[in-house]
Amino acid sequence: MMSKKTSYAVLAAAALLAVSRPSFAQCDKCPTLEPTPDYCFTSADWPEQCAQFGAKSDQVYYSNKAKGKPVTITIPASSDAKALLALSNANKKLKVADVLFLGEAFKKWAVEKNKIGYTKLPSGLEYKVLTKGTGPKPIAGKNVTVHYRGSLEDGKVFDSSFDRGEPATFPIGVGRLIKGWDEGIPMFEEGTRLMLRIPPELGYGSRDMGSIPPNSTLYFEIEIIKAEQ
Repeated sequence: MMSKKTSYAVLAAAALLAVSRPSFAQCDKCPTLEPTPDYCFTSADWPEQCAQFGAKSDQVYYSNKAKGKPVTITIPASSDAKALLALSNANKKLKVADVLFLGEAFKKWAVEKNKIGYTKLPSGLEYKVLTKGTGPKPIAGKNVTVHYRGSLEDGKVFDSSFDRGEPATFPIGVGRLIKGWDEGIPMFEEGTRLMLRIPPELGYGSRDMGSIPPNSTLYFEIEIIKAEQ
């Protein structure tokens, strides 16, 4: 039999997953911020609450009209239901209901933040530099070693060397990879961490790849570890 404390945590975690109707809203429903945040999150389940996200994806400007003054908090990118409940216990300003709302907001932002700030190339490939490296650029026909995480439009991860803890090595620019990788990776220096948004025609096209449906736009976070010279 579960203890009262354990059952409370389990029920709260379940509620975090079951909350419905989250949406990104116009900021006119939230307190005015300068500079204007990238996104504002509200939910019909918590009409008094608002979460606003700016350039730092792990910082949230959170307001609850029922409680008065807004607060700014930090939520680690790796947060799950358990971590968010721990945050509630550690921060006296936040109750479990607050953290449930913030959990939904952060999950939505984790998807949406990958869709802004890209530069589009004539081919349709889009890129965003997260950290600029200082090493040499990969050379066509030579091996490159990278860590990567691939996800779909809805944020679902279909492959990740980061999660496996083992980078991948392959020749670049010789047709062994999808076109988006062959075009995008050689543009950046060793040590660079970047995002590629790859349209279907530069990815797997109309093919059904199992975990990747036909005609999918692909999002890859890539860290260039070594570029053979």
